Amino acid sequence: MSFYTLRLSIIPKLSFILFFSFCLSANGQKEINYYLPDMEYDSSIPTPEEFLGYQIGEWHITHDQLNYYMRALANASDRVQITEYAKSYEERSLIYLTISLPKNLTNQRSIRQQNVALTDPSLSEKIDINKLPMVIYQGYSIHGNEASGGNAAALVAYYLAASQDKEVLDLLEETIILLDPCMNPDGFQRFSSWVNSHKSKHLVSDPSNREFNEAWPKGRTNHYWFDLNRDWLLLTHPESRGRIKTFHHWKPSILTDHHEMGTNSTFFFQPGVPSRTNPNTPQINQDITEEIGTYHAAALDEIGSKYFSKERYDDYYYGKGSTYPDINGCIGILFEQASARGHLQESTNGPLSFPFAIRNQVVTSISTQKAALNMRKEILSFKRNAFLEAQKEAKANHTKAYVFEDPDLEKTDRFIDILQQHQLKVYELNKDLTIEEKLYSAKANNYIVPLEQPQYKLVKTIFEKVNKFPDSIFYDVSTWTMPLAFDLDYSPVTENYDFNLLGKQKLSHSAKAKEKEENSNPSISALLPWDRLNSPKVLTTLLKNNFNIEYISLPIEHKNKRFGAGSLLLKSLDKLSSAQKKTISNIEAMGFNLTDVSDIKDISSTKLKLPKVGMIVGDGINAYEAGDIWFAMDQEFGMNVIHLDIDRISRLNLESYDILILPDGNYNKMNKEFHKKMKDWVETGGQIIAFRKALHFLNRIQIIELNNTEINSESVISDNSNQSGAKVLGGAIFESTMNLEHPLCFGYNDNRYHLFKRGTQFYAQSENLKASPVRYSSTPLVSGYMHQNWESRAKNATAVTCFVKGKGRIIAFVDNPLFRGYWLGGLKLFANSLYFGGNLSREYCQD
Repeated sequence: MSFYTLRLSIIPKLSFILFFSFCLSANGQKEINYYLPDMEYDSSIPTPEEFLGYQIGEWHITHDQLNYYMRALANASDRVQITEYAKSYEERSLIYLTISLPKNLTNQRSIRQQNVALTDPSLSEKIDINKLPMVIYQGYSIHGNEASGGNAAALVAYYLAASQDKEVLDLLEETIILLDPCMNPDGFQRFSSWVNSHKSKHLVSDPSNREFNEAWPKGRTNHYWFDLNRDWLLLTHPESRGRIKTFHHWKPSILTDHHEMGTNSTFFFQPGVPSRTNPNTPQINQDITEEIGTYHAAALDEIGSKYFSKERYDDYYYGKGSTYPDINGCIGILFEQASARGHLQESTNGPLSFPFAIRNQVVTSISTQKAALNMRKEILSFKRNAFLEAQKEAKANHTKAYVFEDPDLEKTDRFIDILQQHQLKVYELNKDLTIEEKLYSAKANNYIVPLEQPQYKLVKTIFEKVNKFPDSIFYDVSTWTMPLAFDLDYSPVTENYDFNLLGKQKLSHSAKAKEKEENSNPSISALLPWDRLNSPKVLTTLLKNNFNIEYISLPIEHKNKRFGAGSLLLKSLDKLSSAQKKTISNIEAMGFNLTDVSDIKDISSTKLKLPKVGMIVGDGINAYEAGDIWFAMDQEFGMNVIHLDIDRISRLNLESYDILILPDGNYNKMNKEFHKKMKDWVETGGQIIAFRKALHFLNRIQIIELNNTEINSESVISDNSNQSGAKVLGGAIFESTMNLEHPLCFGYNDNRYHLFKRGTQFYAQSENLKASPVRYSSTPLVSGYMHQNWESRAKNATAVTCFVKGKGRIIAFVDNPLFRGYWLGGLKLFANSLYFGGNLSREYCQD
């Protein structure tokens, strides 16, 4: 039990419930001094209530109201400036307020530059931290339905803009506060609309009330149903890219991340479980976090709120908002408030009101500021020392750099773009380098990332493969090795390293179009490669513009060029419309050159069409993984996908669709009548693409037959309560082997493929080995944690199996090849299932 948990035991439960009742008074509106310290405030600065017409907590503030109020504060106060740092997919502005005394705002460029210099060992020791204002980043509601944070942000901003108290003025003299009121505007707006539209005049607190039970996909996620608090490292989305740009522009020393958790809990603040901290995070980071925690404990004690620390949550995955700062010389702090999920809800601790939840977020925002004021020099010193120590570690590390290559310029440039957004320095390889008989040529598309640079620890965590862990339980994934996700060929450089390997620093991440080839204006027919990241998007564009396109099933050598299976054959190019000619120009601008093959007769090829694709969504379906599919088709391929609600599925006319996608999820809502309809549709030529637990459903209704792999009893550890959490396979990277002759593997040039494995579904290969084009290797675990019980079951198990049923085809993905939108290595596998899956010959399918 932690120190903070021990302190709770002295608070009687009865007095806590009475306190809850006192703070509610049923429908009573709260005065502003319920939330904020009773002190003098500038009357010329509008309170939230004066601006909105209602008190915070009476309704859920919407994102547009929140942003309008922040702009009103910036207009009214000389302490506040406003910056838009990104736009969401739904075109909502993401903003942050820069809050400090006017003299600091006037001098903010110098203050910012000095804070940034603390992260550069070549400059940091020249910076005088005795009078340097510290930068604090306070961020709210990255999960849209964890709304107490975003509502608290309005009050915290008012407090900082209007307070005349000496302690607040001292705070603003010694800090610059970046206040990000809502990090997920699309989800926040979606949730506020839901709860406000279900609010009664006389509040209903029964947990079964519809107000507390959002419709699928709920407000937690962004527009494409992604969890933005897993994207700080991956940078798949504009919200994250803008936020990380802001982070590195300012290099804050503290970052707070305000969340909510289950209604029957209390309040959590970091540190988390000590044994589950990432080893790349220095211990002093956790020590300072714990010292700051004493300020939170005192503040929550003062208002009688329960809390806990050092339990449940961890500090392992660097893609989260409270952990990403820890590897950047910053103190990241997670707050988790028990959620009302509406306005007033019954809980095991008594009635939980929205105002109460907001108040705890406000109080801990202010306690963070107090800690920053009192610990400023200690925290700034930690920042400087963190990078100085990292420099020493880099020099001592046996690995000196990582080198990577790929012939696809678009793929490498997208990878480099992510590295550069994290402030990593990337160089062109200046001379040939051989590692374990693999030649990385300076003349090819090869790059090198040295470890001896200020962001040493980020380089390390992005590239390293991890197989040793301080704990066997993870709140999220246990690995995220990014070059494997991009399907890049990469190696650590441990020998023969010298600085002469570093060529020109890569400064631009825009892919350069290849020069147009000589005689590349085809007369009748032409080939386009299928092994490029953007090949599926090009194909979709061509089909939407009514091109006559086929694909080849066998490689072709022509004019000293090799076109692999899957390459696109464009026909009838002598009959193009002016619009189609413009399309060709646009494709060439993307770096695709058409190779004239008009002189080749009788090319064996298969006609392609743009399929009509439906995807099952709704209750029971994994919204994250349905979002991965939607994002890939919409953003990566430019394809339409129709969202088919599972509650309306019985009325669906399947004949309207070529392909039906079943994401991971529970399909118990589907009735037997629809089971038969789906079987009949497949028999007559329909195609199903199914993922993860959807395979259980298809197995159960006998559309496919997959058998579990056997367990080696000698390797099994018997069940007990201490082992249950350790047996969870929350996320590891597996090596697999591809059959490159199978149409699902067209476009891949290496039969070794890495995939992301979650869950313990392990199926045996089909009797027809060609029907399992992707299978795990004999020792599949490459990076991440897997309990030893699963080792024998994972060995050589299938990762993808194709089935034939009548004229139809079923493609069964055991894993999600599109994980979190950053697993670019799996995009081609999914695109192949969409474009080539319906034409699979029986040779490549299991009956």
